[in-house]
Amino acid sequence: MCATQRVVVEPMFDLGQRNSVLVLAFLMMDSARMCREFILALNEGTTNYPEATRRHFARQRGEISENCLNDWIDLQLIADLTERVGGLVYYPAVLLFGAPPCAQRVVGFDDVVRPADTGICV
Repeated sequence: MCATQRVVVEPMFDLGQRNSVLVLAFLMMDSARMCREFILALNEGTTNYPEATRRHFARQRGEISENCLNDWIDLQLIADLTERVGGLVYYPAVLLFGAPPCAQRVVGFDDVVRPADTGICV
């Protein structure tokens, strides 16, 4: 019997995993911030696109009138950008909550040989 009991508590994440989650979270927030600034800049005034761009989209969408075409192009830019940036939100959450439980189910993930004295002495 041991006079003292020792309990070894291992951290859930090591330093590299924590840093990668922080870097991904920072990059995601920075992308969302830049997306917001771009959208606000588009909304400040009327956007004038080159004639070739307007002709291309007018032919592609069935001869849209010139009055609506610049706004329609703006909306398409915003929709494409927010769709891509919105997908970035999930990456830090997957690393933080999804990866450790999945990794624990992998055979051999925690097959670390520990000395006998690292357990609880009774």
